[in-house]
Amino acid sequence: MNALEIVRLAVLVGHFFGLALLLGTFLFQVRTRSSLTLRPMLVGAIVQLVSGIALIATRRLQGLPVVDEKMIVKFVVALAVLSAVIIAVAAQRRGRAAGAGDRAARPWFYAAGILAGVNVVIAAVWQ
Repeated sequence: MNALEIVRLAVLVGHFFGLALLLGTFLFQVRTRSSLTLRPMLVGAIVQLVSGIALIATRRLQGLPVVDEKMIVKFVVALAVLSAVIIAVAAQRRGRAAGAGDRAARPWFYAAGILAGVNVVIAAVWQ
């Protein structure tokens, strides 16, 4: 096993940790009516995006196949997830400052979680 393959596998493990942070936090809080904790989702979304790009790069450097259309779709969905989490964090801060709680953040929280799930389905199903 060469050094680049070790790096690719390490990045893949990081990608899974990002997924766990993102979807785990979402699934843990999806039915709660108490205040949302969004920071782990934000970190997970960033890790997913960065490690996804790194995975494509390591595959290309090793001459391994990459389905460009799939990667473009996954990248766009990952950007949408990250955007939804950032908007949720901003809405949460505004809502808490105004005394309204997390109400405005919830739709963005759900959007981020559902889109993250869609990205997993795309990764698993698209050959």
